Amino acid sequence: MREVAKEAEEFVAWIQSHKSALESVAADSTPTERKAAVDSLYASGTEADSRLASVEEVAKSLQERGVFYNPKTSYTVHALRSIRKNLSDAVSNLLASIDEEHQLLTRGEALKQELAQKEELDRQYIAFETKFQELEIFLDAQLELLTETISPDSVKEVEELQEACAQAISAVASKETEITELKASGEELSAAGVAVSAEALVAKHQLAASQGADRTTALAEEHQKQIANDALCKEFVDLAEELDGFLQVEAQVLASLDGELEAQLEAVRERRQELSGKMERVQELSELNDKMVDAEITTNSYSDLTYQAIRAQAEELENSQQGKEKLLEREIYLKNNSGVSAEQLDEFKEVFNYFDKNNRGVLSELEFKSVLQSLGEDPSDAELKTFMAELATEEGVPFDNFVSHMVARATDSNTEDEVLTAFRELANYKDF
Repeated sequence: MREVAKEAEEFVAWIQSHKSALESVAADSTPTERKAAVDSLYASGTEADSRLASVEEVAKSLQERGVFYNPKTSYTVHALRSIRKNLSDAVSNLLASIDEEHQLLTRGEALKQELAQKEELDRQYIAFETKFQELEIFLDAQLELLTETISPDSVKEVEELQEACAQAISAVASKETEITELKASGEELSAAGVAVSAEALVAKHQLAASQGADRTTALAEEHQKQIANDALCKEFVDLAEELDGFLQVEAQVLASLDGELEAQLEAVRERRQELSGKMERVQELSELNDKMVDAEITTNSYSDLTYQAIRAQAEELENSQQGKEKLLEREIYLKNNSGVSAEQLDEFKEVFNYFDKNNRGVLSELEFKSVLQSLGEDPSDAELKTFMAELATEEGVPFDNFVSHMVARATDSNTEDEVLTAFRELANYKDF
């Protein structure tokens, strides 16, 4: 009986010590650590079952000898089994509590990770959108530059546009890596369920590159065009300045004529011949001006001189020379022939100028013959040669000789008024 009582007491003490040990498992440790500690202490209840079985074996031997009550202890086998079960239940409850805590922690960790993932996706989305907008604004600015109308007025302006174009192309190319990375980021976000895409940006980048290549070609063509235009402008200005200088000098020469009337008249006629030759250069200037119009050149950076101004200047000088010549011829003839009035002299001059087709101030043999034919005469070649020998200088028949001859003819065959009347009929200006 003593042995049974001793083992019963030791069993109960062992159970209580294990309960205390289980209860003292560190609460600040992780569920996994606590479960491992409980499993280590409890060991699946093997030792508890072994100790209970030992007590039951001794108690059974007493019962076989007819001893069913043991006054040495208050613990019966039934009570010990209940204590053993309480330990098992306590362990089960503790393990269940640890498992529940583990599940809660696991779910909490999962939620934490899920939240962290969501926050990371939000961060990536914001970063994607920010970068997308930054690159889009950049590309829009480059596209605006690369599609700007090309309308330079000089080689320098084209070269400035070429430099700006090259810089834009380089800037666009430098963003290729960033756009590729953004595209990859967009694909990752899309795979994670975020509705984003960088394809529009990729397309815009490709468009900018294409526009850059097109603009480079267009500017190269425009550069060649402006080089040609520049050469045309220089050629125009060189000729315009040549003519402008000539016309200004001639105007000064005309204004400063002085001395004998005959010498002045000779000088005026020489200047008219010089101007007549220059009128071919004025025509060349007109052709250059037409080329500039065809090339759509609106301004000439080398000079403000225009064809219209030069033409007007030349016509003004031509009219001034003609007026001066007419005035001198009148004064000379009136000085030498008092029988011809100033009005009649003007009419003779008008007829003379009509037949002087090239404005040389003299009549050629053919022109003088036309004068005679207009009066109803048809001189033979010999007669015409005689007239020219009497009246013409090396250049042709001058105006004063022409008037003298006409006045002499009027005296010989007709009245002076009849000659002038015949000339007035030329007012219809029939060609000869």
